Amino acid sequence: MCQVCGFYKGRMVIDMKAKTDARSERMTAKKEAIKGQQNDESEEATGETAPDSAVTPDRVATDKMKTVAAPAIATEKSASPRKHQGS
Repeated sequence: MCQVCGFYKGRMVIDMKAKTDARSERMTAKKEAIKGQQNDESEEATGETAPDSAVTPDRVATDKMKTVAAPAIATEKSASPRKHQGS
């Protein structure tokens, strides 16, 4: 089958024009959605907070901050190679 036109042995197997049109519509819709999300995020980031608020858009108040202890690092395994793997 021809990947460009969708014909196989003189017969149209897949309507490639419709397929490419649908794909281009999906891609433009996706690009517009991403662009819209970026605009929304930038508007939220530029929004002002109340002057008496202790929370800024980038920082959390220290009394509400949660600290998580880091997990212990596992010790290195000391395994000898198998018999057929050599030294």
